[in-house]
Amino acid sequence: MAALEMPVKHVKVGIGANSSIYLFAIKEEGASCGKVFKPLEPKNRGDKTVTVNIPADREIFVANSSSIGSYSFCNVAGSFKSAQNKNYKLTSAPIFGGCGIVLFELDGDKVKAVELDDAKLDNLTGTKICAG
Repeated sequence: MAALEMPVKHVKVGIGANSSIYLFAIKEEGASCGKVFKPLEPKNRGDKTVTVNIPADREIFVANSSSIGSYSFCNVAGSFKSAQNKNYKLTSAPIFGGCGIVLFELDGDKVKAVELDDAKLDNLTGTKICAG
């Protein structure tokens, strides 16, 4: 097993509503996609992240989908191969005025960026993430 830490679903209501949802999927055997797992709620109110167990030695898809009202401004995804007993942390990062995601491998005091392979979120249904 491995672990993946992600920000929790963020919804802010004000003049219009904006939201940011972080998603993950496990690549299905013999397929190029994985079914998106339902966004997880934090264990404690006020927690900013949630940690999930993921299988080791599998292709894992990660994505961020953000919107303001009905306007979707960020749909980014990537994939990586998980390793046994590793801890990963997914976060967002603005890239050239747009949006992006960054994955880190955590090993005690050491933090190493993990290169993500191309992937894409199925924008029509939002239920799958596929290899790019």
